[in-house]
Amino acid sequence: MPQPGVHCSRPHPDPWCNCEKNHETWTSGTAKLRKTVPVKPKKAEAATWGEPRRVRFWADSCSGPLWKRATSARGRRVLVETNGTDADSYQALITPPRYAYTGTLFGASVGSSWGARQALDRARQEEMERLGVTPEMLEAAREIGLTLEQSMDGLRATQESLGTLQRIARRLDAENTELYAKATQAVTDGDDTMARKYLLERTAIEEKLKKTLTECADEKKRFSRMERNVEALEERAREIERLLSRSVGAKAMQNSSELGLALSSEDPLLKKFRDAGLE
Repeated sequence: MPQPGVHCSRPHPDPWCNCEKNHETWTSGTAKLRKTVPVKPKKAEAATWGEPRRVRFWADSCSGPLWKRATSARGRRVLVETNGTDADSYQALITPPRYAYTGTLFGASVGSSWGARQALDRARQEEMERLGVTPEMLEAAREIGLTLEQSMDGLRATQESLGTLQRIARRLDAENTELYAKATQAVTDGDDTMARKYLLERTAIEEKLKKTLTECADEKKRFSRMERNVEALEERAREIERLLSRSVGAKAMQNSSELGLALSSEDPLLKKFRDAGLE
């Protein structure tokens, strides 16, 4: 890299190099002016004539840092306003966005993953055909499995709700018993005011307890109904499993029979004996 204070030996040094003198070419229409002016490092020389926009042609050969040089003819044509441009703006113009490479890599990754998944699905389908499992049977098994899973989730949620209601009912029943005992003690002590207060609170607690017990009964009925549905779905799933097992077994037996027939009919030694009249 040229040292500061020494004229650059290149024919057209870049204004960003640290030469004492630098060459710039300003172009506006057909008029051209070539001048030699000192340029500060990391700062472009401001335009001096009155056109609002000019084109600066950067030199092809320069020993400055790579990020300060354009790498193509289009990149070297930088539009400069009247007040010029600084190093940061120029770097933003010539630096490619990072997300462009990220998007390319992401697209390639998604494409390869999709291709691998397609190949895996194709291999699974061929394996199912070899085992004698039809797509309809596989779809029925998938549907019954999904329905059973959803029913089990609903059953667990209903069971948790029922348990919560039962805990609330037990707490309200304990409060009801406690308030009745306090009211009885207040009557024994002759404090009718406190006894009336405890009885009123007990009445409100009893209303809440009745409502909670009703909800518990409804939730318990719902739980029993969902439990029966889950049992029916489990039985249906077992039937489909047995059907798949029988289909796989029948296909395996058929393949073994066909293989035995093929071996017996295509055995070259037996054919040779038969042709020679030897059984």
